[in-house]
Amino acid sequence: MTGSPTLIVFARQPHFGVGKTRLAARAGKWAAWQFQRRQILALSKLAQDPRWDVTFCWAHRQGIGDLGARLDRALNGPVGPKRLVIGSDIIALRPHHIAKAFQGLDSAPHVLGPSPDGGFWCIGSRGPVRLRHIRWSSQFALQDTIRRLGNVALVDALRDLD
Repeated sequence: MTGSPTLIVFARQPHFGVGKTRLAARAGKWAAWQFQRRQILALSKLAQDPRWDVTFCWAHRQGIGDLGARLDRALNGPVGPKRLVIGSDIIALRPHHIAKAFQGLDSAPHVLGPSPDGGFWCIGSRGPVRLRHIRWSSQFALQDTIRRLGNVALVDALRDLD
């Protein structure tokens, strides 16, 4: 375990025609692929920030199971004392949002960044988590997760692109 906070980015490698299927259905495969590439590039710049370590957790490394099982593995793995997982599709995400989420872990054992659709753009922990019985990809994901985790700090709401 390192002493630095760890930012874990859940992402798909930007291969043409893979991922962002809902976006591709609306805007086309080329636009979806270009979006993925831009987002991964923008997120890779977060790795240059000395306040945290960054690990990209590509889809094939996340393992099997629903989002809760994959988040459990990431948050309970051998990483820093503060762990934060984000997706790769938060357009407005900036380093100050990440810093604020890590700061939230100073006052609570868990942190969530709400999104307007009832889900969340980040989840963080400084202890073990078990994310079961969550209605993923629904308007209830945030409230179910808060109920499951208990003491949670909430940070800025950001929109993710489905």
